[in-house]
Amino acid sequence: KAELPTIQALADAVADTDVAFLPVAVEKRDDLAEAAALAGLTMPYYVATGKLPDAFRPRSIPTVYVVDRSGAIVMSHTGATKWDDETVVAYIRGLAAQAG
Repeated sequence: KAELPTIQALADAVADTDVAFLPVAVEKRDDLAEAAALAGLTMPYYVATGKLPDAFRPRSIPTVYVVDRSGAIVMSHTGATKWDDETVVAYIRGLAAQAG
């Protein structure tokens, strides 16, 4: 939940691309709704209500997956990070350009 503001900032930074952000949480919906409001999240977010597919079952929280257009996981990161860092923005822009 602590990373939501930087994920939103990353989404804002690449809003001119066709990159989609689909945050999925395993927390309770009410807890996530409160955190999303506090973070100023404007993108939709989802709460897992059942068993996640094996490929997306995190061993630790937070875990973030970057998935390309074909559905392949091209990056995963476990632990806190600053998602709006310029290196991350450049990486996402590069992926968007490759797909383009």
